[in-house]
Amino acid sequence: MNIEHKDSTMRDFNAPRVPSIFPMDADKVITIAVRVLQIFTVVITAAWISLMGGLRMSPTPTVDGENNTGALFNWHPLLIVLAFPVLMTEAILAFKSPLINFKERQQRKLWHFALHSAAIFFIILAVIVVFKSHSLKKPVPMSDLYSTHSFAAVTVLALIGLQYLVGATAYLWPKWSLENRRLLGPLHIFFGGAVYIAGLATMMTGIQEKATFLQLAGHVSVASAAMRLPAALQIVLILLGVAVMYHHAVPSSSSGGGYSRVGNSNNNNNNNNNNNNSGDGGGGGMNDDVTALRGENNFTLSDLSEHQI
Repeated sequence: MNIEHKDSTMRDFNAPRVPSIFPMDADKVITIAVRVLQIFTVVITAAWISLMGGLRMSPTPTVDGENNTGALFNWHPLLIVLAFPVLMTEAILAFKSPLINFKERQQRKLWHFALHSAAIFFIILAVIVVFKSHSLKKPVPMSDLYSTHSFAAVTVLALIGLQYLVGATAYLWPKWSLENRRLLGPLHIFFGGAVYIAGLATMMTGIQEKATFLQLAGHVSVASAAMRLPAALQIVLILLGVAVMYHHAVPSSSSGGGYSRVGNSNNNNNNNNNNNNSGDGGGGGMNDDVTALRGENNFTLSDLSEHQI
C-alpha cells in the first residue's frame, strides 16, 4: 500500500518507544523480560506448592474424623498463575508482541479472544477449587468470602466478565459499527490493562494471606523457603505488570510527536473520505493497529481508516 500524503507532525512508528541503550531495541528487551518473568511465576509457584504439600484431587483424612484440604486448595494458586501471568498476559500482548505472529488481523483477534477464554476457564476452575476445599473441610466447613482478597477477587472477576462480553460483542459478534468500534478501542485497551493490573494486585493479596496463614497456623519461620518464595513471587508479579504495561505506553514524542499531537483538518477529512473503504473491527483498538502496521514506510496515523479497526 502506498500512501502519498504525510503530516510533518507524524511520529516515525518504526522508531522505538525510548532511545535504545541495549544491543537490541527496548521493545524486544522488554518482550523477552515478560517471557522470563512468566517462567519465574510458574516455577516459584510450583516450588511453593510443593512445600505446602503438593496437589491432591480430594481432602486428606487425618485423625478423629478431621481432614486436611490444603493440597486440594493448592490447585487455586496454580490455576490463577496460569490464568493471569501466563494466559492473560499473552492475550494482552497478542497484538503488541505475540508469541505467534499471525499475519491476518482477524487471526490475531481470534487468538486474543481464545487466550482470554482459556484464562477465564482457569479462573472459574480456581474459584470452584476454593469453595470445594472450604465446604469439604472437616469437622467444620470453612467460611467463604470473608477477606479482602475474596472481595477484591469478586470485583476483578466482574470486571473481567464485563470486559470480555463487551469486547466479544463489539469486535467479533454481532460486531458494532466501525465508528463505535473506533471509539471503543482506546477504552477497551485502557480497561483491559487496568483489570489486568487489578488482577495481579489481587493475586498479591491472596499470596500474602496464604503466607500469613502458614506463619500463624503452621508456625513457619519467616526465614524459611515457605515464606521467602511468596515474597519473591510478589516481586516478580510487580515486574511483570510493569513490563506488560510498557507495551501499551504512548510512544515517545522525541521522534516527531506523540499520538496526542497527530491529526489536523486535512487528515481528518482524509479519514472521513476513507471510512467507506474501512475493513473489519479489532479488539485491540487504534494503538494495536499502529503497532501492527509498523514497517509500512509511508504509513501515518491519519490512514488508519484504510485498515482494520
